[in-house]
Amino acid sequence: MDGLAPMGFEHITLCGLSVIDQAKLFHSASIIVAPLDAGLMNMLFASPSTALIEIAPQSYQHPLFWNVAKWLGHWYGRIITPDHGTEKRHGCGHCGGQIGH
Repeated sequence: MDGLAPMGFEHITLCGLSVIDQAKLFHSASIIVAPLDAGLMNMLFASPSTALIEIAPQSYQHPLFWNVAKWLGHWYGRIITPDHGTEKRHGCGHCGGQIGH
């Protein structure tokens, strides 16, 4: 996801941010690109015009975030990535995403 920086995106790690700071961050974003993760539920705080792009492995295609985005009026897209076995997750689970302002 580092390739998004030249297009004005900033890499943000939600770990360690308060709920209030996460809400402010998502509210200020115009585009959010993030891996499949519970942190995406912060879209509840985003403006209706916010675009949300979820990156999800091929083996996990669930409509949860699409449905929530649709209900909130967000534009939603999904990038499907190949499965890479059983990679371990680290940190608090909300560790990475790109925010475009």
